[in-house]
Amino acid sequence: MPNPYRLAINMAGAVSAGAYTAGVLDFLIEALDCWESAKAAGEPVPRHSVSIEILSGASAGAMCSALGAVSLFDPPNPCPGLGNPWRNPTRMYRSWVNEIDIGDLIATDDLVDNTISSLLNSNTLDRIADTTLTAPTPLTERPYVSPTLNLLMTLTNLRGVPYSVDFADLGSFEEHSNYFADQMQFRLATGTVTAAPPLDCVVDLTNSSDPGWTVLRNTAKASGAVPAMLRPRILQRTAAAYENRQWTVSADPDTCSTGACEETTTIPPAWQLPPAPPPVTFDNVYVDGGITNNNPFECARRYLAAISGAQHNERDPLKAAASVLTIAPFPGNDTFNLSWDASAHATLFGSLPMLLDVLLGQSRFLGESLSLLRSSSASRYVVAPSDPSAASGKPALQGGALGAFGGFFSKGFRDHDYHLGRYNCQRFLQHWFVLPCENPLIAEGLPLAQRSQLLDAFRVVDASSDPPRQGLPTQAWMPLIPLCGRLSQALPLPPPQAMKQNDLDMVLDGVFNRLTEVLKIILRPHLPLSALTTGVVAKAVVKSMRSSNVAAIEANLRDSRCL
Repeated sequence: MPNPYRLAINMAGAVSAGAYTAGVLDFLIEALDCWESAKAAGEPVPRHSVSIEILSGASAGAMCSALGAVSLFDPPNPCPGLGNPWRNPTRMYRSWVNEIDIGDLIATDDLVDNTISSLLNSNTLDRIADTTLTAPTPLTERPYVSPTLNLLMTLTNLRGVPYSVDFADLGSFEEHSNYFADQMQFRLATGTVTAAPPLDCVVDLTNSSDPGWTVLRNTAKASGAVPAMLRPRILQRTAAAYENRQWTVSADPDTCSTGACEETTTIPPAWQLPPAPPPVTFDNVYVDGGITNNNPFECARRYLAAISGAQHNERDPLKAAASVLTIAPFPGNDTFNLSWDASAHATLFGSLPMLLDVLLGQSRFLGESLSLLRSSSASRYVVAPSDPSAASGKPALQGGALGAFGGFFSKGFRDHDYHLGRYNCQRFLQHWFVLPCENPLIAEGLPLAQRSQLLDAFRVVDASSDPPRQGLPTQAWMPLIPLCGRLSQALPLPPPQAMKQNDLDMVLDGVFNRLTEVLKIILRPHLPLSALTTGVVAKAVVKSMRSSNVAAIEANLRDSRCL
């Protein structure tokens, strides 16, 4: 058995564009299934192996990573490739295309007790998690899934964990600061396994009653709890989880001179001052993991590197043996705005709308090396939306409209983005996820008797898509995941879907009706008015909001090819 090429799959925040991430993941799993079937049948295909070691995600990416991790144990899709997903919807398609919709999100049944947890109705997320994050039946163990498969989801901890950040004057002064970036790390096991640091929880895939399933569902919902829009979640944590957490810190300068500039160490929290033991368990409130780490690339990278005992994964294509594959629905196209009006943003209402963008944008830099992002490295890859049919300046994703909530407005938008994910993934595997045939792991899978035949059949032949060769004396670039059977047939580019004006009007009726009900609850304790009068005021305010915002909503949808 050849040594496996180790793979981590990282999923950035996405909101409704999680449908795109779902499409990429589904195609990736199908491609691996078809390749393994071809190898098992003795067909002439490259025979190296791949091992998926960890999935990581933030926000909607965390929801996708949880669903994707469980999907790796589902039975193979009997309609792969060109099959119709409506006839046999995968776990990912059901969740991100069929079951999530604006109608449920703007329902008002969650407001019956006159309390407001979020602007949108989060009950539908409970229902989807309960029905889709469940034990696979029957359970399928795949050769390309690591027996120690890990799953990591980022979280934003509103309570915070206190750490000592300064110890001065021989202990007479010590500064403490709360740390809000949090995470949960799972292992998906086929049987009973005891969790040990850095694991927070083990999920027994063979036992639908295992308590780990409840923790998994709640963590996925917590990571996707967009502030104000979706309900915050409470998770019970243990003091031991934080006391045994591993941190990567700068190493001693003398050690760094030998090439090891980072080291892993345990840093316990400063629970109280003076020190005192905390409760064994306690409750934390969590919101969107994307607020503090919207792209947990570094978490996945370090996990992979630790497997081989290295400080970083090999970047040279001739030696690479592992990589992080990031699925990024919104990779970012920010530029320096020369016409930016500083005075307009130096006011209360001019600055507040910018804060969420600032937090999300800054969190994308966590752990990333700018020098490596700018260069070609065989240890990191990205799949991002691309639609060659879109006019210049038009977005590839339809779910990117309305601050990335637009996909919830129509199943057609989500279906388009799902199939665009499949389309992009196919081309990524064909042209970009490749290594030189001289790489030892690739060479092991090219038997001498079949080498020429396999090189001719699978080598990258599209010169316009060929990765930069960096002057490498390679005979051929070969795919890490070869496309076999029907999956090698070009998928059609999905056409954008348009929403009818009548359908949009009905959706907006529901949106503004929910806003009216929410505003009634907000105003009731603060206005010395009758319920009837409070309702009249709320309706008047929302009517004004609608008249001043509908035109902008329609323009945004048209710009995103949605209307």
